[in-house]
Amino acid sequence: MPKLIIQLSGGLGNQMFQYATARTLALQNNLDLVIDNRSGFFRDKLYVRKYELKKFPIKGRLANFHEIIPFFFIRIMIRFKKKYQLKNKIFFGQYIQEQSNTEDHSKSFLQAVKKYQLNENVWIKGYWQSPYYFEKYKDLIQSELDLPKPNNDNFKSLGKKILNSESVALGLRLYEESENPTTHSLNFKEKKIVEFNNVIEKVKKKHPESSFFVFCTHRSKLLKKLNLPKKTTFITPEDGYTGSIEKLWLLSQCKHHIFNNSSFYWWGAWLSSKFYKNNNQTIYAADNFINKDGLLKSWHKF
Repeated sequence: MPKLIIQLSGGLGNQMFQYATARTLALQNNLDLVIDNRSGFFRDKLYVRKYELKKFPIKGRLANFHEIIPFFFIRIMIRFKKKYQLKNKIFFGQYIQEQSNTEDHSKSFLQAVKKYQLNENVWIKGYWQSPYYFEKYKDLIQSELDLPKPNNDNFKSLGKKILNSESVALGLRLYEESENPTTHSLNFKEKKIVEFNNVIEKVKKKHPESSFFVFCTHRSKLLKKLNLPKKTTFITPEDGYTGSIEKLWLLSQCKHHIFNNSSFYWWGAWLSSKFYKNNNQTIYAADNFINKDGLLKSWHKF
């Protein structure tokens, strides 16, 4: 049976998008799913990301060395100014590479990818940060990316508190590791604190009994400028909460969500829907995601 080899890269949220898209393509084309958990992290010296899906009940096997060689070959060819299209015929099979919009370097949902009929080995690379790539298998993807319950008592007790309250997850990704954080935003526009505060006030007014749970990669001074209610809990490393999978599990327990351009917080909101199918969720997502088709139509943009 032909294989589909997906190159994973980036943080946990990106890896989940890559898996969901590749899993869908493999199912649609009756291909064996093979996960490259090495080549995409080979040169990630700035963020030092690593493979994080091993704790999930995902399908597919890990690639062997021979199966990831094509990704190194393509990297060398790009150094020599070789340009690849969305779909490419290569001597080792097919190569699919996500494309950016030429005008503003943004990305969007590429409808053609869903319609491909693939019957030979395929190597695929990109972030694929749109739910439209895997909407056909939404329930299956949700079950295969089901987050394991943490063993840590602090996480379990906080998770219980979240489920028993009118919880609001407020996620801020500041990209403090980057020399220029604006490169992670559509049109290089970051969300300002005043924009967050405007949304916070809307949510507080709509849900007066709400409890806020603030997620951030560190206890930034910017958090003090947020107009948060008294019932606020901070989930940061400084507050004793470490572990990306554990924190994403907490996010998925929250009912309402406010977050900026972060695939990690995106998945927290998306996965939370299974707990609140019969309840009206309020979800505000920033409109500066690189992928213009990254947000659900039922979510509010700010």
